[in-house]
Amino acid sequence: MSDGQPFQQIGLTATITTAGANTSQSTLVKFSDLGLSQQPRGIRVINNGAADIWMSITKQAAAAAFPIAGTTTVGTPSAGKRLKPGVIEAFTLGDPMSANVDGLGNGGFFINTISPTAAQSFDVTPGEGG
Repeated sequence: MSDGQPFQQIGLTATITTAGANTSQSTLVKFSDLGLSQQPRGIRVINNGAADIWMSITKQAAAAAFPIAGTTTVGTPSAGKRLKPGVIEAFTLGDPMSANVDGLGNGGFFINTISPTAAQSFDVTPGEGG
């Protein structure tokens, strides 16, 4: 997503809280929730909690799972990204997200999360650059 420019916010920031400890959760984020009429190029995410969050961004709700480490093999990989506490990350949304994410004609995406500790909050800010 980096085009040599710093991240520029476009729209509103939403705060999402993870579910119970080690419980997968899918949160619907409509473009209109972020004050947008179309998909942003990317998002900036800040983990405000004290524990790691494993996160994926998808067109449809999906289960989130931590990868399982291996010793002499790769182990069990998992789709997503690990968000460390207090770290700011910027991600491109890449492929077009759903133009009808809720069956009512609203565009958006799902953020699927899991954390070893309940109620970890993180901020999602739409924008570009980074």
